[in-house]
Amino acid sequence: MKAIKIIFGIITFSLFIACNDEYLDRLPQTQLSPRNFFNNPQDLKTYSNGFYSMLPGAEIATDDAQSDNCLAVQASELTRILTAANASSENVTSGWDWADLRKINFFLENYQRVDTKADYKNHYAGVARFFRAMFYYNKIKRFGIVPWYSGTMGTGDIDLLYKTQDSRELVVDSVMADLDFAIQHIKEKADEYGTIDKWCALFLKSRIALHEGTFRRYHPELNLEGTASHFLEESRKASLEIMNSGNFSIYSTGNFANDYYNFFAADDYFDNKEVILSSVYDEKFERGSSLNYILYNYDFSMTKDLVNTYLMTDGTRFTDNVRYPTRKFVDDFLNRDPRLFQTVMGPGLTRNGEKYVPIVTPGGNPTGYVQRKFYIDNLEGTYYGDIPIYRYGEVLSNYAEATAELGLLTQTDIDISINLLRDRVGMPHMKLNYILTNFDPILEAQYPNVIGEMKGAILEIRRERRVELAGEGRRYDDLMRWYSGKLLEAEFLGMYFPRTGRYDMTGDDIADLILVEKMPPTVDQEEGMVYLSLENVKLTEGFKGNLISKESENKKFIEPKYYYRPVPRQQTILNPNLKQLFGWN
Repeated sequence: MKAIKIIFGIITFSLFIACNDEYLDRLPQTQLSPRNFFNNPQDLKTYSNGFYSMLPGAEIATDDAQSDNCLAVQASELTRILTAANASSENVTSGWDWADLRKINFFLENYQRVDTKADYKNHYAGVARFFRAMFYYNKIKRFGIVPWYSGTMGTGDIDLLYKTQDSRELVVDSVMADLDFAIQHIKEKADEYGTIDKWCALFLKSRIALHEGTFRRYHPELNLEGTASHFLEESRKASLEIMNSGNFSIYSTGNFANDYYNFFAADDYFDNKEVILSSVYDEKFERGSSLNYILYNYDFSMTKDLVNTYLMTDGTRFTDNVRYPTRKFVDDFLNRDPRLFQTVMGPGLTRNGEKYVPIVTPGGNPTGYVQRKFYIDNLEGTYYGDIPIYRYGEVLSNYAEATAELGLLTQTDIDISINLLRDRVGMPHMKLNYILTNFDPILEAQYPNVIGEMKGAILEIRRERRVELAGEGRRYDDLMRWYSGKLLEAEFLGMYFPRTGRYDMTGDDIADLILVEKMPPTVDQEEGMVYLSLENVKLTEGFKGNLISKESENKKFIEPKYYYRPVPRQQTILNPNLKQLFGWN
């Protein structure tokens, strides 16, 4: 049980309850009077506690299911778009909600009424602007352009109510201004565990500036390539400030085989110097997560493409072996980057005291590679462990990528970033001279728009980022900002089977699974053996090949259209001045 009081109880004012999310401007006048609320310092803290519901939680682990890292039992919005012939603003309708923004702007309009020290007020103003920056950039990622509102509105604000979207440049510059204010004014040390401090604001700037810089560099439809370097430099500077602070480090006990997994399996992160911000779960406050239950029931299935991305333990490429496409399950894990075994359930592990054998069904685990990261064995019921949502490992990855994109990367830069991540798992160091001249042909094919002197470094940093952050919900955003949506058209493959027959899946040379054409009668089945029938699953070559999911079929990623989402049709009826981008209607 955590001893520190958690601040995530959300205050439900009549202002918030009364909000109608159909359109930002269809909101009633507030019933919460500033005169009777913003009167003492505690009011600032109480009100700002309501912002924390905007932070992600355990769902970060589910976001990879929108990428080429992972499949989920339930089809994602992206899958429905890629496989639909009629995706439009009439059936892609989520995301156009603005109640959180009104909460933030209402606070910013009234916080100065409190009679207290300026630095105290500015701290909470910084927290509010942190959340506004996060809110608005999430909108930018989804819609490309949105209207910017710095204050609340009444029914008489006709010009504002019916304005069109503002430019991407204006909104993103406003986001960056909010973050700079937050960095300047939020306290360096949070008052309570799980709350925002200066380092959280720097982290968010590192992430957002990297996203915006690379998005502008690789998206020709925006015609903003000339402004990309500014944001990349901002990301690099924010990352470096965190790195130079001395406050953070990569969690490591020297146990290469378990430290990476153990980091994500911790109950809390009070004293963990890798965590910049965690999402707090606590039984006392009845805030729990079903993530462990979801992972236990095979709802997330990692792809063969992700598995192939991990290097060998000597630092060479797994895919350099000509036989890599036909490696069987147990062989996939031999002499690989230890993060693979700590991210994906592999041979020799147990679940609830029994040896783990992959179970593949039409409704679960279509690839055979089950996510292990975040999974806690022998845990029953709701999970109350905290989730690290901002961590130092991502900062190091951001720094390396931004520096490479700027053309400034040196071996020293790699040593203070990527190689610290590798040190945790005992992997050989990345060497700049080698990666600049020895391109991975698979990465070259995946990212054909990466060019220039730093091409090799950018490709390998992208590999490292994918490996280090797998299962943390970053991959989809990465593919979108790199203009790499076409990778989502590929078949999502799973384990390889050279023929029907018996297979050792646990690494003890004893068969545990039988691949059959048809399921034998129950009386003929061997006790303790897992059966996999071709009546229920599909292989790429009929009676042999890789498992293939039905979600791999008939996918089409339309560029640049699918890098964005449409404004829901109902909103364009309410406000005809709203524009659709890049072919959405």
